[in-house]
Amino acid sequence: MHRNRHTMVDVLTSADWPPARHRLAGLQHTHPATHAMQRFHDGKPFLRQAQICALIGAFSLFSQSRMLADVETEHTHPITEFSNSADDKMGWAVVDDGVMGGLSEGKMSTMPNGIMRFEGMLSLENDGGFSSIRTSRLQSLDLSKMSGLRLRVKGDGRTYQVRLESDARWGSNRVVSFHADFATKKDEWVEVNVPFSAFIGSWRGRELPEMKLNTAKIERIGLMLADKTPGQFMLLIDWIRAYFNGDTRSK
Repeated sequence: MHRNRHTMVDVLTSADWPPARHRLAGLQHTHPATHAMQRFHDGKPFLRQAQICALIGAFSLFSQSRMLADVETEHTHPITEFSNSADDKMGWAVVDDGVMGGLSEGKMSTMPNGIMRFEGMLSLENDGGFSSIRTSRLQSLDLSKMSGLRLRVKGDGRTYQVRLESDARWGSNRVVSFHADFATKKDEWVEVNVPFSAFIGSWRGRELPEMKLNTAKIERIGLMLADKTPGQFMLLIDWIRAYFNGDTRSK
């Protein structure tokens, strides 16, 4: 006897014929699909092997159709593939903790194969501790029908952040930045999903959990290293895309 993992139906194999009555004693209240397979007459199965195989085939086709439906449900939308023309339009630039007296140094470059290289040295001196790259102010990118961001990256094993800005404002019109972490594997390309539901609002290090990310009006995208570990870092980014997997909850 083996079990079809898609339908959880107990399947009787040829080695089980003729099955003993006590073997089915515990199956009287199982899945409805097994009822027909539990009918016996004079100790012999009501359904023959050919009929059981037909049932199994039908369940298999059903499972395959559900899997195809799931594949069709998920799709992606490109944000940037890091071509030179796309970079010029989005206005990527380095922003380090030097804006507040820190000594971290980051730099970025677009490689000939369309890979963004973000690297540098993180320093904790002078109350610093971050290096980032970000776009210029965008014209309200609408990602409200998507579930999150997907990145293809190769890093150094450190944990980085995706940073987003929307139309959220705090206090006297201060722009709220939303961040979410993603891990990298040293010298290995990986695709990471960062759901919008994971983003937390903040302003200059002060967390603002009550603030909500408006995915219909994304005004800026960035990447940051702020893991409080001084030293060299390097992150390669192949592309950034928005993905949809059936869940658009971002609040």
